[in-house]
Amino acid sequence: MILKRKNRYVLAVLLAGTDQPPRANNAIIDQIKELIGALEFAKANVHIIKEIGNMFVVSCTRGYEEKIILALSFIKKLQNTPVSVCTLKTSGTLKAITEYAELIKSKVSEVSEST
Repeated sequence: MILKRKNRYVLAVLLAGTDQPPRANNAIIDQIKELIGALEFAKANVHIIKEIGNMFVVSCTRGYEEKIILALSFIKKLQNTPVSVCTLKTSGTLKAITEYAELIKSKVSEVSEST
């Protein structure tokens, strides 16, 4: 019997000191791989699956989400740009993460319009 892998999704926001932050792409994946090690990285099956503005969704195998969150918090520089990565939410479904990201995005736009 083949068991299905259960994934967890981590929503994170990339904050940069510049007007144009670097894209959450292979640089973040490489940083995670360096921080948790190649073997753990392979077991965790880490992928960036969606970008929503300056937020991005990381997919990983259930049980590894805490290691991924820790690795994301250690990222301080991407493409020679100082950055900070903050995790916002962890979920078992992509739909819940996407809805939460859209809610955050709409709240941010409301606040920026009122000021």
